Amino acid sequence: MRADIRHRVHTAADCRVALALGGDCLADVALLRVEPALFGLVVSDPTVSPLVDALAAAGPTALTAIRAARSLARQRAWSLAGRAGWPPFRVSGT
Repeated sequence: MRADIRHRVHTAADCRVALALGGDCLADVALLRVEPALFGLVVSDPTVSPLVDALAAAGPTALTAIRAARSLARQRAWSLAGRAGWPPFRVSGT
């Protein structure tokens, strides 16, 4: 993978983790830097800005791509989890 693409993927991954942990803005990526043993190297705040700019410029195209990637990732994760018999309960969206 090219270095510039790998860098964008790392930046996007750090943003996703921050948001999944309850962050409500992309600046919350800084919270990941508090636990380097857990999260490893985390991108800097100024590194996040170009990603946000690129996503905003792409508009609906970016949103469609993000939704498609998320769907594929979920399908793959649940496929693997199903093979292991996990989760042992039903997940409800309510």
